[in-house]
Amino acid sequence: MKLRIWGLTALMLATGAQAQPEFKNYTAPGNLESTVKLGCIAQSEIKTSYNPVDLYIGARACMDADNYERAVELFQMANIFGRYDM
Repeated sequence: MKLRIWGLTALMLATGAQAQPEFKNYTAPGNLESTVKLGCIAQSEIKTSYNPVDLYIGARACMDADNYERAVELFQMANIFGRYDM
């Protein structure tokens, strides 16, 4: 059995059977621009129309106001919005 696995592995390496993924990065003009001027808003006030940049700016406003709990909430939501493209 081990000989068969080694044989298959050697065959795959010899034939270049290693798939290389192809990545495409699509961008659109204005996709990283802030569309809303947010202040230090509560998590309950977040709308799906906000983009991550808006939420990061809001998090910065919270840090400037020494409201670190809200800053963390907005920062986390910005990360979620950016990762899952909400």
